[in-house]
Amino acid sequence: MDTGQVYELKINESMVIARGWLAKLTVVYAGMPNESTYSLALTYTSCHNSIGYNLFIPKSQSEVILTKGRLVIQRVTPTNISFRIEDRGQKHGKAPL
Repeated sequence: MDTGQVYELKINESMVIARGWLAKLTVVYAGMPNESTYSLALTYTSCHNSIGYNLFIPKSQSEVILTKGRLVIQRVTPTNISFRIEDRGQKHGKAPL
């Protein structure tokens, strides 16, 4: 995973946040269903198999924990989201995964 750079997505824009051999994890900003909640859609694809799900997250939550890291939310509005991607070990000074 990349770290440090701030990414911005508008509603319905997607971004691959992790890639492996024949596999990828994609995040889509799905907007804000109300003023205190935002939604991210995550899809994981491996070969010909895929799963996808929506996360409904309180606006006050600033981190979304993933398998190999976390999204650190910088700013959320009804039309876009800004975030950084951090490896799991980065917060505690450990080597990135």
